[in-house]
Amino acid sequence: MNRLLKRIFCLALAFSGLFSFCSFSDAAEIPIDGGLDDFSNPQAPKVIQSNTITEFSLQSKEDMDIDRAGTATSFPAGEYLLKAERKGDKARFYLIYDSLDTSKPLIFKQDLPVEALDELQAIIKKKNLAAINGSSLRNSALGTLLIFHVHYDSGERLSVYAEGGAATLPDGWCGTEVFLEFFMEKLQAEKILLGKEGR
Repeated sequence: MNRLLKRIFCLALAFSGLFSFCSFSDAAEIPIDGGLDDFSNPQAPKVIQSNTITEFSLQSKEDMDIDRAGTATSFPAGEYLLKAERKGDKARFYLIYDSLDTSKPLIFKQDLPVEALDELQAIIKKKNLAAINGSSLRNSALGTLLIFHVHYDSGERLSVYAEGGAATLPDGWCGTEVFLEFFMEKLQAEKILLGKEGR
């Protein structure tokens, strides 16, 4: 009888240890509030061979005005969508700005010489944005949204995603204002977007 009781007792201890181990390991997998979720693709190529952009897209949401280097003006807070597409011997450029407190966004659209895409690629190359290809970070803080995609004629792609606080922006990101300056100049949007007196 004593042997049987000892065996039952040993089995009970073994099972209780197993269950306590499971509960601790499960608790370790619960994400901490405010923690950083990293969905980055480490296999994404860090060198892009092609220089021929077929599609460019940058979506950015800014909670605060964006300073413009070397000027007293700033880009207003809100949501921006910058797009460019190759259309034969032309390039169609878009700049869409939504202040988030009006019912109608500002839309600028124009067909430009295809060489404008080469200038856009020169910025991407100069800022070495291929080095952060595949970065995808998110946390529960507020303040940042960045969705950046570039497609090339070779089938190669650049992709960067960031959502949450500023910590989600990868080291090496050049800043949305670099592309805003470029699109604003190409689409002659400064006076309307910033106002004649600036902001």
